[in-house]
Amino acid sequence: VFSDSGIIKQAEKARDVQEMAKIKEEAEIASKNVGQKDYKTVLQEELQKKGSVEIEYTIIKEEGPDHNKTFVVEVSCNKKYLATGQGSTKKQAEMEAAKTALKNGGKNV
Repeated sequence: VFSDSGIIKQAEKARDVQEMAKIKEEAEIASKNVGQKDYKTVLQEELQKKGSVEIEYTIIKEEGPDHNKTFVVEVSCNKKYLATGQGSTKKQAEMEAAKTALKNGGKNV
């Protein structure tokens, strides 16, 4: 068994750097939206104008290595498909799905 602790430490550090970059990216997006509503909130508010609704975000695809995953999320309302979104984080994919649903005007509800 070959084990080079230097290589292992470098690999762990690279993974940590990539994870920190994702966290930093999400924090920057969140800070830009302070005082503003995000797509998921706007979609929820629009759909609730019609009454009580059940909005669900489902991961339908997850691919790529752990350090560089891509997520595909589907958003539905009362079990009816609205849209899909893709992103490098689950949250980003959910936001993209909500954004697409809003662009479509919730036509599938």
